[in-house]
Amino acid sequence: NALSRDDVAEMQLFAWSTAADRHGFEVPSLEDIQLASWVSPDEAVQRVYKWTDDALAVQSIASTYREAMKKITDIYIKKKNIQVAAAAKESSAPHDAAAKAPTQDDVMKIQLEAWAQTA
Repeated sequence: NALSRDDVAEMQLFAWSTAADRHGFEVPSLEDIQLASWVSPDEAVQRVYKWTDDALAVQSIASTYREAMKKITDIYIKKKNIQVAAAAKESSAPHDAAAKAPTQDDVMKIQLEAWAQTA
């Protein structure tokens, strides 16, 4: 019942498309959306998408993205019947100190859990 990479990409595409449409910008490419996943929504608006540097506009666009992400996350959690508390416990388990760097799957799981906790 876990989310796949495609699920997370669809969720991010939905949220950024919503923000772009609502604020009159072109929907970003999937490549740009992937890049944006490594920075905050505010930084994505300014540095990845280069939509605006106006602080109030950046906050408004980022807020729209967050609201859309919360909405789509709620839908996916219900659709996939994901138990958020269990997933959060699993991710907080101690790891081997010599473990390698997190994989892309690890990063996506952490992003989902963060969104789910915000929701």
